[in-house]
Amino acid sequence: MLTASGNQFNDWSAAYRIFKGERMDTKKLLEVIRKEVVIQNNKEQDYIYAHMDGTLLRKRGKKISGTGWLRDPLGPPFCNNFIWGQRFAQVSLSLIEKDTFGPSRAIPIDLKHCPPTRKPSKNATESDIALYRERQKKEKMSEVGAQRIIALRKDLEGAFQTFVDIIS
Repeated sequence: MLTASGNQFNDWSAAYRIFKGERMDTKKLLEVIRKEVVIQNNKEQDYIYAHMDGTLLRKRGKKISGTGWLRDPLGPPFCNNFIWGQRFAQVSLSLIEKDTFGPSRAIPIDLKHCPPTRKPSKNATESDIALYRERQKKEKMSEVGAQRIIALRKDLEGAFQTFVDIIS
């Protein structure tokens, strides 16, 4: 947002309070972007292409929420490098330039924080371990991504109907 408003080279300290915590409703912000991409795409074609990506953001602070030691995907294939970071699932829609099979631009429309599941202590009970295994299955990146794609399909059905109403 700072770059879009031309303030990337100014002092950011006043803006930190805006970005801290849950002050902005990012769901509504990304909803506007998603609707605009759907409208732009449907002028040319009937298809909407979505991309999903697991994103890893490097962090330094040990007290940052949802951080942990994660495998670095940019490390060499013969060695597992671990970095301290946050994990996100990102969904983007393709904005087709001209033709159906031509170049496109991926516009991010959804970003979901997927923190790693905390392992129970050595003294944990069997019910705690079972709960941990159940949570681990539900919070896998592939499972979260599938849920986000299903939610996107439902949202796009409503957005497409709105688009048809606008044209009519």
